[in-house]
Amino acid sequence: MRRAMVELKITSGRKLAERIEVNPATVTRYLAGKRTPGLDILYRLHRGLGISSDYFLDTPSPAETSADRERARDGPLVKTEKVPALR
Repeated sequence: MRRAMVELKITSGRKLAERIEVNPATVTRYLAGKRTPGLDILYRLHRGLGISSDYFLDTPSPAETSADRERARDGPLVKTEKVPALR
């Protein structure tokens, strides 16, 4: 959300709240990471800011670390063996 604000030159949470028609305190909680916006808010962001909803859905989770990304590139955590088909 903060990245969208910077790219769209929205200078405050209050201005963002006005554009998407939510309480400014709600936006403050989103920006502080105390709440996660639901689909209704993502839709308001999409409509109010005129940007694709994919913009918000394709960004990595803040909880995702570089170690998580490396593990994903290395393959599954558990190795599986091929099991012969039953006849």
